[in-house]
Amino acid sequence: MAMQTELPDGWEYKKLIEVCDLNPKKSELKGSSNLLVSFVPMADMEAKQKYLVAGQKRQLNEVYTGYTYFKDGDVLLAKVTPCFENGKSGIANNLTNGIGFGSSEYYVFRPKQDVLSDYIYYVISNNKFLIEGSQNMSGAVGLKRVTKDFIQNYRIAIPSFPEQKRIVTAVETLFNKIDKSIGLLQENIDHVKKLRSSVINEVFNNNWRTKKLIDVCNIVGGGTPAKSNNSYYGGDILWATVGDMNIDFLEDTKLKINSQAVKNSATNIIPKGNLIIATRVGLGKICVLTRDSAINQDLKGIIPSRAIYSMFLFYWLQSRSDYFISKGMGATVKGFKLEILENLDVPFIPVEKQKQIANYIKRINDKSAALTFRYQSKLDELKRLKNSILESAFRGELISTNQIKASEQVMILALSVEEHKKYSTPLYRTKAEKIVHVVETHIQRDFGRTPMKMAAGPADFDHIIQVVEPLAKKNDWLEVQEEWIERNGEDILTHNYKEGNQFNSFVEKANRDLKADLPVINYIIKQFTPLTRKDAEIYSTVYGAWNNLLLRGEPVTPDTILYESRENWDIAKLKIEPEKFLEGIDWLKKKNIRPYGVGKEVIKVPA
Repeated sequence: MAMQTELPDGWEYKKLIEVCDLNPKKSELKGSSNLLVSFVPMADMEAKQKYLVAGQKRQLNEVYTGYTYFKDGDVLLAKVTPCFENGKSGIANNLTNGIGFGSSEYYVFRPKQDVLSDYIYYVISNNKFLIEGSQNMSGAVGLKRVTKDFIQNYRIAIPSFPEQKRIVTAVETLFNKIDKSIGLLQENIDHVKKLRSSVINEVFNNNWRTKKLIDVCNIVGGGTPAKSNNSYYGGDILWATVGDMNIDFLEDTKLKINSQAVKNSATNIIPKGNLIIATRVGLGKICVLTRDSAINQDLKGIIPSRAIYSMFLFYWLQSRSDYFISKGMGATVKGFKLEILENLDVPFIPVEKQKQIANYIKRINDKSAALTFRYQSKLDELKRLKNSILESAFRGELISTNQIKASEQVMILALSVEEHKKYSTPLYRTKAEKIVHVVETHIQRDFGRTPMKMAAGPADFDHIIQVVEPLAKKNDWLEVQEEWIERNGEDILTHNYKEGNQFNSFVEKANRDLKADLPVINYIIKQFTPLTRKDAEIYSTVYGAWNNLLLRGEPVTPDTILYESRENWDIAKLKIEPEKFLEGIDWLKKKNIRPYGVGKEVIKVPA
């Protein structure tokens, strides 16, 4: 087990067996053998779901022997692979007559006095526990179980009962907010997928002339070389099966064969650039081959004639995947007859038109893939955040949502300090706020700021001075250094950021935690770093003004952006020539840092 960290006062490390009874005995049960009880088989236990859903009922005498006993308030954990690694666990709640039985593959924890069931649940659902448990399994491959010794002797940090309650409440408050964000991101991913399908279906919804697929393509079958002959396998010829078809462009296969296998079996080699389609098992799967590949009997190779552009046919077949699935026959293994494929009515239009359509769909796919990747990266990041919250909670280091937001702002400051070092120039607070504002808006994060229309551009100095900088100083990430400099003949007190003792490790954490948005963050920082303070203020003001117009749904023209960023900002902006703001518009366009109309509107400073 990893080295244990120092705990806050009132906490102590204890073994699970010291805070919970493991697998309570059935002998404590009293009552009729006909008593109805809840029954929870392994299939009914969900992963990462706090409370068990006990939908089945049985008589006590039916389940007393051969099943695991538990009651309301107990915490269950799947002990067998892969259920354990998947995080199948939950708290027994609202059981019939308060009693439940279930799979013999459960461990049951009954928290002792002054130990909260919810706290134990979060301990055993934490990734750290699951990873260590998966490394302490015994049994045959495919049916391994986490050992009882590991479970009993696993050491956890235990605070007082009131502190356990506070931690659980704080964790669940944070989790609820994160889960809402996860739900929205998943909706976005689903929306992109539906929008892509809608666009592609609309493209193909035309009254084009058609021909049968068999009349414009050569359709080739496949086969499996004798598995009993090991000499056929391990060669250098790709041999595709349905299991390999999880991507659009097939580059490699799990199994490879040699020329003798091809010669002595029904398999055929399909040249690269052509298509393969599943006609059995994985109906609806279609791939483009990027290398020559043999195929098995569940697939068909489609080799288009010169009259058919392969990528056009690929996208068209993809749009018909639901049709292929609907034609599946068979009780267990679904498949469709060759005639279904041969008699498909394929659009027969000029090849140049096919290429234009295929290129258009590729652009749609590329944009969809980029959006999906971004949303999925953010979703994965939020899931990692949940584990990070749990680990902090069990060290007594749980921080609030506002502190999490502020720490992300410190990360932007640290990355900006790192970039400014390359120019041997300090990062001043005023310029830092400009970078933070553009980054926060552009990557659609919330650092807890309330950006206002200030003379120095979009800023929330109260937030950075009262929340962000104290957090950075407390954790020794950054220090704020006061410095008097001469500006326009006057002595001005400025504040710049210096590296703290934990700066390097914090930058590493920033690179991990902000991974999904890091390319965009680094790009914005790199563009702003060489700018003078004045240019950074003007360009960020233009960015904020432009974004305000988009948020309000108002017309966006050079004139409206100029008015919002100069006349409708702060009286100090009227001292700056209009040309500088128009220069800012051009700069943002040139650097491709145009606002999207997202995030928070920059508001007037309250009177």
